[in-house]
Amino acid sequence: MQSASVSSAKLVFYFSSDANMFNQTHLHLWRRKYMELTLKRNNIPFYRKQADSGVTHEETMEMIVPDSLPDIQDVLDADGTAVLRSKECDNGKITVSGFVRANVVYTPDGGGIARGLNTQIPFTTTIDAAEVTPESKALANTELSGIEARALNSRKLSIRAFVNVSASAYNEGKFSRSPTPEDCQEDVEFLTEICELNPVTDISEKAFTISDELSLPAGKPPISLIIKSGVSLSADEYRVAGSKLILKGSANVLIVYASMGMSELNSANLIVPFSEVIDLSDNDGAEYKTFDVSLAPTGLYIQESGSDSATTVSVEITAVAQAVVCKKFEASYISDAYSTAYDADCASEEHYVPSLESEQTFKETVRETLPTAVNARSIVCTRVFPGETVRGADGYGVAFKVTVTYCSEDGRTMTASGKLNAFFAYPGLPYINDIRATASFGEPFAAPVAGGIEVRIPVELHTRVFKNVHINPVYSVNLNDEMPKDSAKLPSIVLCRVGSDDTLWNLAKRYNSTRELIHLTNEFEGDTPDPGSLLVIAKKR
Repeated sequence: MQSASVSSAKLVFYFSSDANMFNQTHLHLWRRKYMELTLKRNNIPFYRKQADSGVTHEETMEMIVPDSLPDIQDVLDADGTAVLRSKECDNGKITVSGFVRANVVYTPDGGGIARGLNTQIPFTTTIDAAEVTPESKALANTELSGIEARALNSRKLSIRAFVNVSASAYNEGKFSRSPTPEDCQEDVEFLTEICELNPVTDISEKAFTISDELSLPAGKPPISLIIKSGVSLSADEYRVAGSKLILKGSANVLIVYASMGMSELNSANLIVPFSEVIDLSDNDGAEYKTFDVSLAPTGLYIQESGSDSATTVSVEITAVAQAVVCKKFEASYISDAYSTAYDADCASEEHYVPSLESEQTFKETVRETLPTAVNARSIVCTRVFPGETVRGADGYGVAFKVTVTYCSEDGRTMTASGKLNAFFAYPGLPYINDIRATASFGEPFAAPVAGGIEVRIPVELHTRVFKNVHINPVYSVNLNDEMPKDSAKLPSIVLCRVGSDDTLWNLAKRYNSTRELIHLTNEFEGDTPDPGSLLVIAKKR
């Protein structure tokens, strides 16, 4: 009871040296309010992934050959570019729409050089995502994974396109933490912990346009007619400057064309470098940021200059860059508290913060020989169609298709194709829940060999592993001032042997002491005494 009267006198003195100015009711109410220590809360925002999946969408349409072009004898090849037009979140679903800019190459009835047909195949697909709402932020990408064309008659085609549609959605989240108060009553002790986080802190996108006049490489014959064309975009470099993400990339434009007076098709790869600046909403300028940037074309125009001896190509590409930004930082928070004068209850709040743990890039080169009906004399172009990336028990399998357009020894334009696979071992994969794996392909190589075409395809697999960091910060401490601890019944000094699970904090809390007091009365280095050592622990008076 002596400690209770001391505590009461202390509380009254805090307000006034004249205790009689308060009646007992006012004093009791004030003491109750004083003993409820509500801590200041700081919110740290981040984004929580609600959906991340993909589908292969199939779309079919029929096409009539324009009157200006000759009849179809044989379909040689089909190609195209998947173009993203929109992405939208609704309750329980993500809707992605776009079109395939399709090219069909055929030999005309009666012979002659191959001709090309162009058309647009619109598509819309929906991905189920239970936790997605209209307020979610969506990211999407589309890739043409295959395309087929067949002649229904000499003036009509059926085209079937396969599009890999991947989509993810994020919702805004936050976790609250309370820093240790700078001024608090001296009989309350706080335990502060530090955790390392690397959550998604920003999701930004930028629409942009690439427009240029491109010259054919030296030695290439001039263009009389473009037979087919396509584009692929790549992000080559990015860095942060203040609140800006500076992106450097390139557009690889492939054209297959006919040249006046030549019976064989030609091709050219034209590279257009570009640089874009993306505004980041998380603009603290922190250096420890990582980026996952995807690029998707939203429109495409490719045209020769119009003369029979053109050596330049007009290109206009509209595109969108989508950036997911993770920021690494340390967050301190109060994880426990106690009082040496009163019984205390801590109110806490559990948080699970998804944090980027690691990212890796694996590289592999797939070599294969595609059989041909007749021997190839020269290669016109090589096209890679990405397939499905499948997670297995011990790694990832990446399926893809390769189509090679070539000129045979007897002067015909022909194609050879094959389905290939790459495998990437990933130890420990069965124990990882949240991992994103994306495959990309480098510039393919193809060369004629006896009986076929040898192809070499560089394949990369990029993985990002996330883990949920568990945090349980204290946001208020309730002190039971009606039942103060009777310190007279507690021993003044305790001789304690340190157990293997003991820490300086739980020893101080157990024996109504403080970490500083234990340090003062014992000689040991660091924050934790050695297990088995003897400590003299004095209670706080």
